[in-house]
Amino acid sequence: MFADNVDPTHTALSDLINATTSDPPAVLAAPFDAEAASTHGVIICTGTGPVRTMVHLVEKPDPAHAVHLAAEHGPDNLRLLPGRARFTPHLLRCLAARTSRTGREPKLSLLLAAYARHYRLDVVTTATAMTDLGAPGPDTAAAFAVPAGAEPA
Repeated sequence: MFADNVDPTHTALSDLINATTSDPPAVLAAPFDAEAASTHGVIICTGTGPVRTMVHLVEKPDPAHAVHLAAEHGPDNLRLLPGRARFTPHLLRCLAARTSRTGREPKLSLLLAAYARHYRLDVVTTATAMTDLGAPGPDTAAAFAVPAGAEPA
């Protein structure tokens, strides 16, 4: 299980585990919102029901591109990637092999998109609000600020 942050009162990760089997890997997704798309990956899905299959991912499209994606694929086939995933050994081996070839720090969303081009990757939609530490809001910046004169940890 991967999450860029964990809130013990949060139920979304349990939703991810309970909605799918342990194989294939899966990502937790939020409903599509064109206005929020510029700060998230936009997942293009196939299938119906609560568990879909990722076919492509567009990393942080600008607003015009997000509107185009909705027109092209239909908003019901789009989800936002907030950064939670259930990994499998196969996915980890593929990610490690791809990362070792590039020699750069991996961008998880792009690695997941590359994986989904060749293997099944489930998408579980949740309406549960999720805090994304990678996209700070007004209170988050203050919580992580280093006081004047203090040494950063």
